[in-house]
Amino acid sequence: MNDSLSKKYLGEVKLLFPILRKEEKAYLRKMKHNIDDFCENGSVQSIDDIYDEFGKPQDVVNDYFSMMDVSAFISCIRFRKILKRVICFICAVIFIIVCIHCLILYREHESFLRQEVVIVEEKISEPLGDIS
Repeated sequence: MNDSLSKKYLGEVKLLFPILRKEEKAYLRKMKHNIDDFCENGSVQSIDDIYDEFGKPQDVVNDYFSMMDVSAFISCIRFRKILKRVICFICAVIFIIVCIHCLILYREHESFLRQEVVIVEEKISEPLGDIS
């Protein structure tokens, strides 16, 4: 039961981080270790016991941001936002190109179906003239 409470608490904390970089993952690993130690040593009955010891998840995240360089974190968020937009734009362009290509293939297929089959029979014969 204590394991599920610690996972629930860490899940709530992790959910409040806008992005998870290497630094945030290391912070969460340390926190997980501390919470696991607390759960093993103490008698944890509910998640409120973990809240009392470590604080509410939003307080934990606020404390983390108050200790770090926020400008570097903001620049990372901006970079990822721009990267997402570029990837979405590239995907949209690729989608449009594929749609245009499919439309061209469909029109070629329709024109192929409309073509009439013309059978021309040609006989090749030798000239009837001089047989030597």
